[in-house]
Amino acid sequence: MTVLQKNKRLVIKPFTQAAKGQNCMLMTDACNHNPATVVAAHKHVSKMGGKNHDFLMFFCCSHCHHVYDNYKKDKEKLELKAETAIIRTMFQLKQLLKIELSKFKIKVNNRTVIEKHIYNTDVFESFYNLVSRGEL
Repeated sequence: MTVLQKNKRLVIKPFTQAAKGQNCMLMTDACNHNPATVVAAHKHVSKMGGKNHDFLMFFCCSHCHHVYDNYKKDKEKLELKAETAIIRTMFQLKQLLKIELSKFKIKVNNRTVIEKHIYNTDVFESFYNLVSRGEL
């Protein structure tokens, strides 16, 4: 398992590689429902040109990815859909890669990837907060 940190960005290759052939999790009205076009899309970050951690990615078809990156009219609605898609993707990854999520550890294939004290019961929100504060 390769976990790299590029400029404080967590890169987890098995997460992004698992997108190939999966179903789109964003599911906008423009969805093409074609697993062959699914890639790992990352939740938008506030700084321009930045890319989010691989933990904050979701499976997304080419059409939905285009809508997410370019459609600004309902940005808030799309961001909410993206957050839901991240959770759906994490549950899918849990099955695909045998990921164990708990309050204190994130394991992939029985190897600890992240070990931090997470006090909130919502693992995803806690992880996002740790990243936002620059603790990861």
